[in-house]
Amino acid sequence: MVIDPVDRITFGELDDRTHAMAAAFLEAGVTKGTRVGLIMPNGTGWVQTAIALTRIGAVLVPLSTLLAPPELVGQLRVASVQYLLAVEEFRGHRYLDELRSECRLPTDLPALRGVWTPDQLPNATAATTATVDTVSATQ
Repeated sequence: MVIDPVDRITFGELDDRTHAMAAAFLEAGVTKGTRVGLIMPNGTGWVQTAIALTRIGAVLVPLSTLLAPPELVGQLRVASVQYLLAVEEFRGHRYLDELRSECRLPTDLPALRGVWTPDQLPNATAATTATVDTVSATQ
């Protein structure tokens, strides 16, 4: 069983959820070797995401929830992160807003192809996947 303060899932549920999440990642363009950054607090969601990415052979790039905006941009650049999955807000950090204000997308992060929140990924299709153009257009 995987347990955090607000969620509890069995290994069977974890298997089912990570299969579905892996399929959503594949549909969104994440494949073997794709570098995916993850900004999310520890919990069942983090575990599910890590396992789903591992299932398809993607490279998980875990990013600290304590990163300041310039540090986040620097780590995304150095790791050549291609997709970013980030929670909307955690402990006063609004990661996607901070990313938009810190750099010009896609110019400053040329490897970055897409950005999602955990809510967007399960329904990842061409219509709901946030691309870098969509993220930068909302600056």
